[in-house]
Amino acid sequence: FGPPTAAFTFTPDQPSVGDTLSLDGSQSSAINADIASYQWEITIDDKQITALGRRVKIVLDRPGMWRVRLTVIDSKGLKAMTERMIEVQP
Repeated sequence: FGPPTAAFTFTPDQPSVGDTLSLDGSQSSAINADIASYQWEITIDDKQITALGRRVKIVLDRPGMWRVRLTVIDSKGLKAMTERMIEVQP
C-alpha cells in the first residue's frame, strides 16, 4: 500500500515551434488501485495550459523551456506528481 507513481513520456523528442506535443501518462501506476485522474499543467512564461486525461496534445506556439507537470490521483484518493522541463526550439 502506498501512493501512486506519476510518470509520462512525450513526442517528438526535440520539439520545435509549431509542433504538436503529445504527452502520455500511461506509465503512471498505482499499488492495488487504479489511476482515476490525470491532471496536466503546462506552462511557459505567463502562459498556462491545463488538461485532463491519460493522453493529451498541445500545439507549441513559442520557443523556450516549457514546464510540464502531471499529477495523478488513484482510486483511493492518493496523489503523486512529476515534472519535466521540455526545450522547444525556434
